[in-house]
Amino acid sequence: MGIRLEHVTGRAFAGRSLRPWADARVELPALPGAEADAVDLTEQMDGVGSPDAQAHAMAKFAATRLGAALDPVAVELLGSARIGEPVATTAVRLGLSVRHLHRRCVDSFGMPPTTLRRILRLHAAAVLRAQNRGLGLAGVAATAGFADQSHLTREVGDLTMTRPSRALPRA
Repeated sequence: MGIRLEHVTGRAFAGRSLRPWADARVELPALPGAEADAVDLTEQMDGVGSPDAQAHAMAKFAATRLGAALDPVAVELLGSARIGEPVATTAVRLGLSVRHLHRRCVDSFGMPPTTLRRILRLHAAAVLRAQNRGLGLAGVAATAGFADQSHLTREVGDLTMTRPSRALPRA
């Protein structure tokens, strides 16, 4: 059983930069200061039999650990990536250099801002495809912010290593 966090909450949960764990699955004891928490959570999970009760215990643990404030720059980065704002424009708006913005993004999300934007655009395409049965790939590409259908197809292949018909199923 594991916890999957939204983009902005990962750093708050970990309590530090996500850079060392980019593209990795992290066990709870590997987080700084979480060794005792891992023991407590393991004991709670062992004491509860049903998977629903275990999931509830894990969610409660995550909520208490997420008490830290979210980084306002990370929240702004996520918002600008969702709307497809260029990285340089976001940096100017936030009063940061592009390089500093890149470092903050990698620390907060474990990936550079351009990769974050690509993933969010692909997620938007998947949601559109699932919700609109009559919308073809060209329509999904145009609505989600891709240049054209071939751009969508390349991005799907690069990010999911499969073809659009598998990665973007209809409802």
